[in-house]
Amino acid sequence: MSNSYELVILVTGSSDLGVDIEKKRDFSYKRITSAFNPDELDYLSKQVGTEQSIMTLKLWTIKESVLKQVGVGLSGNPKSVHIDLENLQYANRDNCIYLLQDLNFFDKYLGTIAIKQEKCD
Repeated sequence: MSNSYELVILVTGSSDLGVDIEKKRDFSYKRITSAFNPDELDYLSKQVGTEQSIMTLKLWTIKESVLKQVGVGLSGNPKSVHIDLENLQYANRDNCIYLLQDLNFFDKYLGTIAIKQEKCD
């Protein structure tokens, strides 16, 4: 389950999953640099204008959805989630791979569903 401003979303499935949504708004990655790894900070610094805000929120929803799937929420340290920045389809935490499903069904919101893959090292 996730909520942001006036939207609440509940997602169920045949396997454990995590979900997070955020309302699209001006938001600087510089406000939460402690949540991102150096490669993610570099990626965000190269985004311009509105795209930087959107990508900051997108990466945040990826991290939070993975941490929710694990069952630790934000106490699990967002920096422990490493995002595949090439296509934003996978993330890694503690040698487990998470498949990421993009949520863009509302113009004003974005989000991510994270599903742990079968095998973890």
